[in-house]
Amino acid sequence: MRIVRIADLDNYIDKEVAKPLRLKDGRVYVNSNVKITKGIVNALKRNIDSLAHRFITIHTEDSEGIDLYDDTIGDELKFEAKHKIDATLKQFSSQNTESVKKLVTEIIDNLYSNPNTIFGTNILFLAGGEDYAVHSLNVAILSAIMGLNAGYNKNELEKIVLGAALHDIGMAKIDSRLLDINYVYNNKEDYLEMQKHPLEGYNLVKNKISVMSKRIILMHHVWENFSASYNSDLDVYMSYPHKLNNTVLDGRYKDLSISIVQTADVFEAMTNKETGYKSRKTKVEALEYIRSMKYVQFGEGADYLVNCITPYDAGTEVVLNNREKAIVMRYTSLPHRPVIKFLTGDDKGEIVNLMDKRYLTLNIVSAP
Repeated sequence: MRIVRIADLDNYIDKEVAKPLRLKDGRVYVNSNVKITKGIVNALKRNIDSLAHRFITIHTEDSEGIDLYDDTIGDELKFEAKHKIDATLKQFSSQNTESVKKLVTEIIDNLYSNPNTIFGTNILFLAGGEDYAVHSLNVAILSAIMGLNAGYNKNELEKIVLGAALHDIGMAKIDSRLLDINYVYNNKEDYLEMQKHPLEGYNLVKNKISVMSKRIILMHHVWENFSASYNSDLDVYMSYPHKLNNTVLDGRYKDLSISIVQTADVFEAMTNKETGYKSRKTKVEALEYIRSMKYVQFGEGADYLVNCITPYDAGTEVVLNNREKAIVMRYTSLPHRPVIKFLTGDDKGEIVNLMDKRYLTLNIVSAP
């Protein structure tokens, strides 16, 4: 199976769809085994903002044998989780929270059952990170993968992922105009209003969920280096809540669980959210930003994102530094060194593990 951007689908007329493509509400829009036609391509391009993914998976001869790991967390579970998170964000209640907890457990169980420890995000993510339920679900999935790799036991991991799923619950108490993706933050007051949401969320849940989960909600915007977060143009600190700087909460400072969710939050927002004033970044760009800001903003959680998330999904076409094209077959223990199959050149058809070919690097990705 091959991952193809909707924008590039004209090149794959008459190929068969491998996996159903769904709308954001979970309904199937194009089913598997359907042949791609020009009419289907045009319809997908017209309705791309309504789709759950910005890509489609298709069968091609050169992609036989590629495992997309797409059953790790199935679409049905993701859409159910999205709807439950959405209901909880809109109206926090014990009943809604218990529903989210059950789905968190199911997501974690699915990850435990998959021996693969490196993941691409195209299959894991739902598109449309400007929707807070979608964003929160994606952050929860990323946090689950990172927490699993960090060695947390299942009980701790469930608390981390619940905190991730509800990390933005305080947005319900924020001026609604600030939640519009096209609204441009251009003054200090806007930023200070937005910066209320972690404390508002914490106050909403503080007597209802575990200490670990509620600390994540409160502190997921606290930087490693508080002073370095000062924005002189706006005269605000980007680390918040401010009063937590150098203070103790429940006996501990910011720890790895908070760092994991904070890192996942920023990565998801950078790669899956298009706003009126910020363009979506590539996964390579986002990973480089997070790597460079480890000691300033994120902390140790940055290592777990960089070491277990790859920008090159299995089934993605890539261009190497020797200008040959290839397709990613599967992941290795290093996210940036996958197993590839050459599509062009003298080595066409050859399958190569980049762990053994250190002189080859991936330069360009046709990523969705």
